[in-house]
Amino acid sequence: MRIITILPVRRLVPWISVIVIGAVGLSACGGNTDSENADSPTVVVSTAVLGSIVREVVGDVATVEVLMPNGVDPHGWEASAKDIEALSTADFVVINGLHLESSLDEAVDEARSNGVIVFDASDHVNVIVNASETDDDHSDGDPHIWTDASAMADVALALGEALDAAGIGTGDRASVAYERLLTL
Repeated sequence: MRIITILPVRRLVPWISVIVIGAVGLSACGGNTDSENADSPTVVVSTAVLGSIVREVVGDVATVEVLMPNGVDPHGWEASAKDIEALSTADFVVINGLHLESSLDEAVDEARSNGVIVFDASDHVNVIVNASETDDDHSDGDPHIWTDASAMADVALALGEALDAAGIGTGDRASVAYERLLTL
């Protein structure tokens, strides 16, 4: 025969209170939910290097989604169906340009034709054209624009203007990023 001891309710109340308070506390720490981010514009960025500049310029006024993680060779990277979907549903897209992310060319063109604003960073720098390049086909110019901090400073400033024009207010963050990049 098994004997079950039933605790008085008054001894259970503190434990129930701890469990309820803990559950409420954990749900409050859950971070952003889809409903919280629903009103926040989405900026999709092709590369991680540009992603850090975009994050610095937009701050918390937009959700930034980077397609290519750090350490990935953009010349060999292939876009997934999820990446293409992200481009098509974005409010604003930032690409390096000069065919660096050539696997995205068709998806970017499609997004642009559907009204998504596309910011091509290479349109805002002096592109270096080197006829002796043999390891990569850079006939339009060297797409490795992130290697020049002053060029990236120009990109940050132009990006801030483009985002502001698109209704994604950046305040003075683009100017701050510009000044910071010039000191590198």
